[in-house]
Amino acid sequence: MNIRTKLTLLITVVAAIGLFPAAHSPANETWAQKRESNQPRLSLAYASSGLREAAQTTNKREAKPGDVASGSVVDAPGVQLYLNIRPCEGETFIVVFHQPYSRSTRGQKNCRGQAVTIEQIQQN
Repeated sequence: MNIRTKLTLLITVVAAIGLFPAAHSPANETWAQKRESNQPRLSLAYASSGLREAAQTTNKREAKPGDVASGSVVDAPGVQLYLNIRPCEGETFIVVFHQPYSRSTRGQKNCRGQAVTIEQIQQN
């Protein structure tokens, strides 16, 4: 086998592996579904009409020291910060950070035609 044939074969294998990422395997989906089903569901109502007009069923969890998450900041009343880590999906998943936390902007994301600012938050 010459070098050109080996290179072509290698490129073909890498391309084929890229078409079937491990993130879509049934085992990973089952694990993610179990993890999410263990999270408590509750209703959050936001006072600001610019953020949410009505109560919405959502998943929510409290951040622990060392946790890092990226998403869209929904609200930051007082010493808490509510971060939606699924800003482009229909059902939200809120992570609640409590001061002290570190906050940095990561850029913009297009969600259904609307620009959303993505921030990374780390619980200290």
